[in-house]
Amino acid sequence: MAPWTQLWAKVLPQGYVIKPCCVYEDEFHTDNIDEYLNSDELKQLTETLEKGELPPSCWRCTNGDNEWQTFENEIQRIKVQSHKEVNGNGYQDYDVDALTKIMKDDDDKFTMLDIRPGNLCNLKCRTCNATSSTEIAKEHIVMKKDKEFIKKLTELNTDDTQPHLLSRPEKYFEKYADHNYSQSDEHKKRIHKLFDYANIRRVKLLGGEPSIDPAIISIMKKLINDGYDKNNHFRLQIVTNMTNVNKVWKDYFSKLNTRVTASVDGAGRSFEYIRYPAKWKTIEKNIKSLSKDEFKECRPVTLAMNIVMSNILYLDIKNWAPKLQKLQNETSNFTINFIECTFPKHLNVDIIPQKYKKLIIKDIDDLMNKVNNDGKSFFNSRMISLLARAKREVSRSLFRQNNIDLLESFFMIMMKQDELRNQNIFDINYTKQMYDEYMVDLPKKI
Repeated sequence: MAPWTQLWAKVLPQGYVIKPCCVYEDEFHTDNIDEYLNSDELKQLTETLEKGELPPSCWRCTNGDNEWQTFENEIQRIKVQSHKEVNGNGYQDYDVDALTKIMKDDDDKFTMLDIRPGNLCNLKCRTCNATSSTEIAKEHIVMKKDKEFIKKLTELNTDDTQPHLLSRPEKYFEKYADHNYSQSDEHKKRIHKLFDYANIRRVKLLGGEPSIDPAIISIMKKLINDGYDKNNHFRLQIVTNMTNVNKVWKDYFSKLNTRVTASVDGAGRSFEYIRYPAKWKTIEKNIKSLSKDEFKECRPVTLAMNIVMSNILYLDIKNWAPKLQKLQNETSNFTINFIECTFPKHLNVDIIPQKYKKLIIKDIDDLMNKVNNDGKSFFNSRMISLLARAKREVSRSLFRQNNIDLLESFFMIMMKQDELRNQNIFDINYTKQMYDEYMVDLPKKI
């Protein structure tokens, strides 16, 4: 139901990037939202879905990632059950034709907005890119100056592999390096324009990093001024890197029905390597602050955590999983969302050589068998579920041979970023052994 109920929009200086949901693969670039609504692309998508089929761009759902459908189901239920024609029955009793008619006879506006207002960010996460981080954009401009590095990456990543945007350097980065656009009145107007197309029940806000973006504060002010408080069947979802939980945010959370999703990959050294220059102790402190008594007036606030499972996290899982369990024990046992890292491809689990995948599986088995002094499992049910999912993904990957060019790209990019950030990929488990075994001539190639 996503094309009928929600709008995903990244707001850029030159216009919008629009699609029906966050995991849909194709993007529509425009400065006019009506152009998207009247496009052949959207018409073809809705016609395909009305036939009960999923197009190629919906591959995540065809692969069984049903957790992505939770938002659509919730919004669909609210909208359908609130309509007179439903007579109190659930959405399960209606086929697509009936639901489409209800939507058409209603206000024909979206009930959810999923907005990325800008790329202003304070981190350089290795799984991220310049469209979502000004810090990465600035770093990429420096990396581009190393012509030999760029040339080698381009040679390694031809055809359709494209493991990262550095394989297309001349086409990209500089236009995202300036973060001032997110503070302009013109940009805020473009963001607020999205609300003309919605009678919203839910708003989801990402960045960049929302806690430092004036555009996000502008949106939250608008929501409150327009009466979207926690008593108005409305929910706000904020996805944040948790580096900056401040009083201003808590004041807004106290007025809006808020779900905070912490975008946190791993824990301890694994986290700090991926999400430079964030510090794990700061993240621990901020997550705990959402569980303290002083924050009760902001309820109902719920906390979840997104973990993008890159190959770095698989390799280092025995280091970070116990630390994450410790944080859960000290807080509210937050939900964990497991997100497989499919892009950039050099950070996918598939590039890990088979013998090291088997070592990762053994590490996961050892963790799942870990017990406390009382003989009970060290990990709670949510962490056991995460570990089981990780083991399943690595086991599946055993049937797919790794790409040596992508492995070489992985080490080239990690080591180039290490040079600029004063980090060391060899701090991550198994990486030194992999490098010595498979990349013996890489220093000469760089």
